[in-house]
This record gives sequence, structure tokens and C-alpha cells, in this order.
Amino acid sequence: MKNYSDPLFNTLPVSTEDLDKYPGNNSTNQIPLKLTVSKENLTLTAQSTGQDSFPLEATAEGEFKFYQAGIVLKFNKDSDELTLEQGGGNYLFTKDK
Repeated sequence: MKNYSDPLFNTLPVSTEDLDKYPGNNSTNQIPLKLTVSKENLTLTAQSTGQDSFPLEATAEGEFKFYQAGIVLKFNKDSDELTLEQGGGNYLFTKDK
């Protein structure tokens, strides 16, 4: 018998075509970090400079989370920008050309 409740994750199904617009290398002048977003089958992954890659779960249109580290990536559908939210910080990244 378990005495805890399972977390409620609001994962949304996303088509492979929808995921195709997110991969790329991203940089910011706010912190010395690059963020690479990749697509592996029907999963987006992200990897920051010097770190292992991690899977992202779609939680809303253009919004993906990595629950274990409290990371939220919000992609701007009208530009090549994304916002990384973690630990109370918000960092604006731009996709490298």
C-alpha cells in the first residue's frame, strides 16, 4: 500500500510535424549557456552546455517541461525565441542562424 499520490502531469500529445519547428541551437546574452533542442521520434530533448540531454514533455502549445529539474521552455510561435524558466529565473534565448 502506498501512502502518497501520483503527481498529475498535464502532458499533451504532439504530432511530429508540430515538433519539427522547435529543434535548433539557441543562445542568450543573459547567462553563459547554449541550449540545443533536438527531436527524437515524437520527443523533444534539450541539452545545455556541459550537461546531459533531457526529455521534454508538452504541457501546452509551444510549452514543454522537464519536471525533475523544474525546467519550462516556452517557444514564441511568432519569432525564433524561447524562454527558459527555472528556479525563479527567466532567460530569453534566440535560435542561432
